[in-house]
Amino acid sequence: MARERWDQRRFAESRAGRDSPASHQAYQAMFCSLSGDDLKRAREMDLFVRFCEASKLDVDPAEVAMLDPPWPDLKAEVFGQSHHFELGEIVQQDWMKALAQQEKKPIIDAPLPLTKVWSPLESIIQKKVTKRYASQAAPLSLLLYSERTAHHWAVIEPLLAERNTEIRASFAKSVFDHLWLFVANENRIPFSLSQKMIVVP
Repeated sequence: MARERWDQRRFAESRAGRDSPASHQAYQAMFCSLSGDDLKRAREMDLFVRFCEASKLDVDPAEVAMLDPPWPDLKAEVFGQSHHFELGEIVQQDWMKALAQQEKKPIIDAPLPLTKVWSPLESIIQKKVTKRYASQAAPLSLLLYSERTAHHWAVIEPLLAERNTEIRASFAKSVFDHLWLFVANENRIPFSLSQKMIVVP
């Protein structure tokens, strides 16, 4: 049986119409019919729309443009103005190892687990802030997300506060106007930075 191809307008219509169990099930089934790059695009689009809902950004999924390098991943109209977004997933295998130490010793007193918890986030930030993008891609947001594992942001949030100066220093030297951390399975944004305001009409 041939796999379906990515259809952005169908995606937008299906997502907007999830007002009954049947339509919600049809939306979920759409992902099962996709594979490869098409499935990747569908997942990224779904995650981006969930982020926009969580952050109260007024974005029409049908009008989001998915781009190729050297452009960032997405371009969307945010409150009527063009805005670019670069996405990055935080890989967290070491986070669960750190959590496993909590039963033996409080996490705040365990230097090695704390290092392992911080490393995935630090790595993706450094990778993205040193990447080159098309000069016309402005304003530009860096959207870092986590969704694949059940994790506890209580472990990482104290580190964000502790390393706030370092994060801000890297961010200030980057091309990004905004930095967002999105916990997708909780639809929550525990951390963000901005160098300019997003104007709401």
